[in-house]
Amino acid sequence: MGRKKILIADDNRMNRHLLRAQLCTHGDYELREATNGKEALELVEREAPDLILMDLMMPEMDGWEATRRIRALEDPFCTIPIIAVSACAAESARQEALAASNSHFGISYFSMGCAEVRGLTKDRDL
Repeated sequence: MGRKKILIADDNRMNRHLLRAQLCTHGDYELREATNGKEALELVEREAPDLILMDLMMPEMDGWEATRRIRALEDPFCTIPIIAVSACAAESARQEALAASNSHFGISYFSMGCAEVRGLTKDRDL
C-alpha cells in the first residue's frame, strides 16, 4: 500500500508551508497543494486524496463552495474527509463550514493533533 495523499488547500504560502512541516513530522504522506478552491476541486478529481485540509477564505473559489462541490461529486470523492481550517474563531464560521459538509472544523492550523487527523481518516488507513 502506497503513501496516503493529503491535499492542503490554502491561498497563503506560509500557511501551506507550516501545515506541510507539521504533517511531515508526524508521518510519511504524499502532500499536494492548491492555492484556491478551484485548484483544490481539480486536484480532488484528478488525484483522489485521502484527506483534505481546506482553508475557508480563498480567492477564485472559497473553501465553502469547494467543499459543497466535492460533496456533490460521485463516490469515492464525496466521502473524502475534509477538515476546514481557518484563523476565524467565530461560531458562525464553524457552523457554515459544518453546513458545507466538512468533516471537522479547526480554529487554527496547530490546534488539531495528528491523532485527531488519524481518527477522522481511520477508514482510509493513514
